[in-house]
Amino acid sequence: MKSTGWAVILGLSLLSGCGDDNDKEPDDKDGGGQDAGNNDGNSGGEDAGNNSSGDGIIALDPSDDVEAAANSICALAPWVLGKLTKEELPSSKITHKIRTEQSVFVEDKPPVCVDDADGGGGMLCDEQPTGATVFTYVYVGEADAASAVDQVWCKSENYSDLARIPGAEGAKRGECADMHALIVSWAEAQLEEPSKRKIVYEAAPKERGSEWVIAMVETRQEGDTLTASSPELYVDTKEIYVAANGTDALPFVRDDFFGNHYCKLLSPAAALAWLSGK
Repeated sequence: MKSTGWAVILGLSLLSGCGDDNDKEPDDKDGGGQDAGNNDGNSGGEDAGNNSSGDGIIALDPSDDVEAAANSICALAPWVLGKLTKEELPSSKITHKIRTEQSVFVEDKPPVCVDDADGGGGMLCDEQPTGATVFTYVYVGEADAASAVDQVWCKSENYSDLARIPGAEGAKRGECADMHALIVSWAEAQLEEPSKRKIVYEAAPKERGSEWVIAMVETRQEGDTLTASSPELYVDTKEIYVAANGTDALPFVRDDFFGNHYCKLLSPAAALAWLSGK
């Protein structure tokens, strides 16, 4: 399948073996990105289309072009992967940053921050501005020789971590397939008439961040159906991990390993190209 769009990465943290061993640091460290503010999705003044309007709908804006749609799907990750509404997790509690260099994205390890009820007040996270409780990062770049398929790479906290946020305690586990479905719905909305072609999501779970990082979305075609084999990674929170496995392995596991949910998805451009037959 010909490469036709963008590969996008939204980062919340890398697992052991990926990135450095520094503490979580949500600040923009070396100019390899732009602050998009409180999830307004902006990159250099361009709207990334995160659909943070008052209607509360969690969906890609059908008026978005392929680039904006690619940015937007990752910005929706906290809502989709936590099955949260915008009333439970308002846009004002999500800070979205756009990275222009992959190396900068690799070092990003933004946490979910919660009120320090037992301490002196403020937020329990490193250097995070008061009032922001979730950081999301996105890296945008053209697909390269590593993969023949344009894809979107998203990283978010899992639902258990998101449930620590006041108001979001009712978070439930969403799936990468739910993110994929939003991309397909956006692509279908771009067509002048319904397509006979279909896109099927196939989960390709990984156990480590190092495995997820190098894995790529792979597709196979059978008639009018395109199957997208999509790498995904789900990691329990530290508390759940310790309850299930004990503490013996903790010295060998970085703290930012825990509480993550990662998805690699067929890009909006690739989905549209298949459904339109172009």
